[in-house]
Amino acid sequence: MENAERSACLAKTWKVTYMKKAKSIAALFLMIWMAGLSFADSPSTVIPVPSPLKKFMPKLHKEKLKEAKSKKIDFVMIGDSITHSWSKHPEILDGSNLLNLGFPGDRTQNVLWRIDKGALDGISPKLVTLMIGTNNLHEGKKAYPPDKPEDIFTGIRAILSEVRKRLPNTPIVIFSIFPRKAGPAYERVKAVNALIPQLAKGKRVYHLNLNGLFLNDKGLQNQSLFDKDLLHLNKQGYLAWASALKPLLKKHGLRVKPNVIIFMTDDQGYGDLACHGNPVIQTPNLDQLHAESIRLTDFHVSPFCTPTRASLMTGRYPARTGAYRTTSGRSNLHHDEITIAQYFAK
Repeated sequence: MENAERSACLAKTWKVTYMKKAKSIAALFLMIWMAGLSFADSPSTVIPVPSPLKKFMPKLHKEKLKEAKSKKIDFVMIGDSITHSWSKHPEILDGSNLLNLGFPGDRTQNVLWRIDKGALDGISPKLVTLMIGTNNLHEGKKAYPPDKPEDIFTGIRAILSEVRKRLPNTPIVIFSIFPRKAGPAYERVKAVNALIPQLAKGKRVYHLNLNGLFLNDKGLQNQSLFDKDLLHLNKQGYLAWASALKPLLKKHGLRVKPNVIIFMTDDQGYGDLACHGNPVIQTPNLDQLHAESIRLTDFHVSPFCTPTRASLMTGRYPARTGAYRTTSGRSNLHHDEITIAQYFAK
């Protein structure tokens, strides 16, 4: 009788344990099934996946993780190859303590993967900018077709949500996707850009459309600012972008070191250069410098070299600076004059 009772007890205990385990397994399968349904209902633009580009994965991602831990980070730019190519012109944003998280070929789902794998961990930047989606728009891009504009927008919104979770106090600026050559892909760009302003309704989230910088007077792409593929910017394009970025950085307490070289030649007339229309003299090197530089076209020189330099250095009439001749002690600035170099140092 005692053995029978013990067997019945053991059977009852096994039955209870089995039922508990069965319920746990059923619950687990239900969770997996529901997660599968969730992903099935979501566009691919919001499902984190690593980049398929072996040239940059995982090496570049690991380098950026290491960089974030090895220096002070005040400014983060998230994007694709257009953002990545700031690395070709580091002098333009020097001093901003930039972490460039632009990766060639990245789509929204790749950015989500990087964020999930620690790209924003352990940092507290003063500003984050985001421009992504152009690689989701390519016409017949290798292994994947172009995504729908509304799905790309959903992917951008998912990225914004993930950035906000990790950096709740950091302002985020979302750029409209830059112009590209005319065609179906550019029409999809416009469709995505029409949706992006909706994202700027949250706290510390802003939208900035810089596309006017890259269009000509007719509203068409200014091809002089782009590489031959009419997708990526050339140096002039990055300088145009910087013209809008620098005031933004200043607004958020960031600074960029001035990087200015002034060329002032002696005894040279305006018409002595081919780039100024001289039909005889060939000056190819100076012409290139002319094309890549900012030119002071409303600056009035003096009859002598010293007062001209004094005006350029101080922004004042030379007679006020003390340097208004070339001899007899009249070629020196007053000690209390403030020069352009001192302004840059502030």
